Parts: sequence; C-alpha cells; structure tokens
Amino acid sequence: MRKLLPGCVFLLTVLSGRPTLAQDVLYQIDERKINCKITDINAKTVKYSNPANPGPTYALDRSALLMAFNGNGNYLVFSGGDDNADRSSRSADFLNATLKRDFDILITLDNEVIAALVERVGDSDIAYQKREPGAGNAGGTSLTVDKANVLVILYRDGRHELLISPTDAATVLQTVRTKVQQLSGTETGNPPADTTATTRGEAEKPASVGGINFDLAEYRNKALQKIDELGGYINSVSNKKTAFGEANKAIELACELFLDKGQKSYVEVSSLYRTRKDKYPVRTYLNRLKLTKYDKVEVTVANIEFVSDLKKGTDGNYYGVVTFEQRFTGYVEGKPVYSDFVRKNVTVVLKGYTSYNEGQAKEQWDVFLADVEVIETRA
Repeated sequence: MRKLLPGCVFLLTVLSGRPTLAQDVLYQIDERKINCKITDINAKTVKYSNPANPGPTYALDRSALLMAFNGNGNYLVFSGGDDNADRSSRSADFLNATLKRDFDILITLDNEVIAALVERVGDSDIAYQKREPGAGNAGGTSLTVDKANVLVILYRDGRHELLISPTDAATVLQTVRTKVQQLSGTETGNPPADTTATTRGEAEKPASVGGINFDLAEYRNKALQKIDELGGYINSVSNKKTAFGEANKAIELACELFLDKGQKSYVEVSSLYRTRKDKYPVRTYLNRLKLTKYDKVEVTVANIEFVSDLKKGTDGNYYGVVTFEQRFTGYVEGKPVYSDFVRKNVTVVLKGYTSYNEGQAKEQWDVFLADVEVIETRA
C-alpha cells in the first residue's frame, strides 16, 4: 500500500452554492474512513467529535492521516513540503472557507478537471452536463464518460465520491490541486503556479537567466547528464542487494536532481498489464522502488532528444521538454520476468541562482528535472 509522507497539509478549497448536506470525513493512512465533525487542526493533531455523540472530543496525529474533507466541500491532503506557518494558514482556511461553487467537478484518469452538473452515476458510465464556472444551472448538452476514466467526483453540495482507493485519491487530489483552485476561483494562500509542461506561460527563448549568459550546448549536456544519473539511482534503489542506508542515500541524491528536490514534481508510471497510468510524487515513487517485488531492476535510457524550445514560466525559470526511451527489466532469481519499453517526456528547468565566494556574489545557473510523463508503453 502506498504511504503519503506525513506532516504538512495542502489545501484544496472546493466550494458549493447549495446548502451543506455533507459530513466531515477523515481518511486514515490505512484507508479507514471516519465520519465526524472536525473541530480543530493544529501543528500535531486533528481534533474531531462524533456527530451522534458530540460530547467527547477525539484527536489523531496528522501523520496517521491521508486527507480530510469537511461538509463545506473543502479538503486537505496531508503531505510534505509546507513549513509550519503555511501549514497553519492552510488548516485555518480549510476550517473557515465559505461556499460559492455552483457546479460539480470530475477528475479524470488523465488528471483533467471538468466543471460539470452530474446527472447520473451508473454502473459503467457517468452522465453530466459540462458547465462554465458561474453559469449556474443553465442548460447544456448531456455528455457521458466511461466511469473507469473518472477517479474522483467533488459535488457542489460538499459531498465527494472516490472511485479509486483513498490512498490513490490523495495522490490524485494533490496532483490537480492548482487546477481545482483555478477552476473554483479559490487560490487560497496564493499557491505556486502549476509546474507541468503544458502551463508554462508564453514562449520566450532566453538569452540569459538572472542576468547571466548561458551556453545552450552546456544546458543540453547538463539535462542529458541528469536524466542518465536518474536512471543510475533507480537501478541502485531497486536492487535488493543495495544496503538500506545506501538506497536511502541514492533516493536523496535522485531528489537533488529535481527542482525544489522533487517536492512539486511527479513521476508517471505504466505497465503492459493495465491501461491506467499512475502518477506519484518523486520521493514516493523512489520509496516504492525500494519495495519492488524484483530481486534486481535494470533501467536503460536511450534516444534522448529535445522536443521543445525553452519557455519562461511564471516563476522566472525556463522550461523545456526532453523525450527519451527507457527499457525496464525486472529479474527474479537471475531471470527476467517482466520487461517493457516506455517512451517518456521529462520537463527540464533552467534556473538561475547566486553563489558567494569570499564575499563576492556570482550569478550562475543549473538544470533540474521536473515532471516525468509516460507517452507510450509497449513490450
């Protein structure tokens, strides 16, 4: 079972224009569900009461929780990355935000966030009318979507429906948090801009970063080197002969290859045995590799190509996309038992920074990896 990192909290405020019908819900790490009334969230615990017996107050350590929903339609995903001040702010917003959303939200297998008026949830499909935010209940064309392609439904009355496991749902909800906030018009706490390759802003090929010139050939060489290094760390982490401490060290070094140490980046994975693609935070992905069922894993990378020019992001960094081919082979008792060939896209980031030597400031730049997406999987 996947375990999200305990500690900090991401707020995704999902607001509704209907009277509140839903109950507060806590999901624990072991996926148990608690219907309750959440009364307080502090630095260490979440306090709640039982609506059927509101006298006693109970408390759970945040590290024991996956996520929380309240009856207003707001939700929190407990994860790493925020400092204490940001954590407190998001917790307060979760408890105090008001309702105003007049549409449901469908979150799909492709991490698409759809504003909708859900008409019916059937055994095999979901019927809905597509909505523009602020359009109320104005009539629209009825559409259907395969139920297997929808992961989470957030209803405008504050209810929610998970069509995958709570653990997987927590990962998905964290992944699409910026999209949900933008759609709902509730970018509480001014969260950072989405760092996926499709939302980088207007194309602008830079001549400098942070006021310094950079060499395009060196930029490309650094990107290729970091992709190659990531493959090496994956091999090390996945090998059961690697000592536990060495595997943890390899995870830390792999995270260093990513922008912000991978806190806001994701790795998408696939299999020949399923059509669904799963997406995990970088550190979660690497920790899962330690638990692989294979005795040894070999990951080889080839045919690395740059497929987009650099584009300036809202954070001032520059983003490009590199495509590469990866051969994955898993061994048990020295024999290959699974192998696939995956074409992937990885976002690469050109970031400027200031270094100091004997009190003298010098503007420099480096290249980091960001989101890794699966394009094609075959034998």
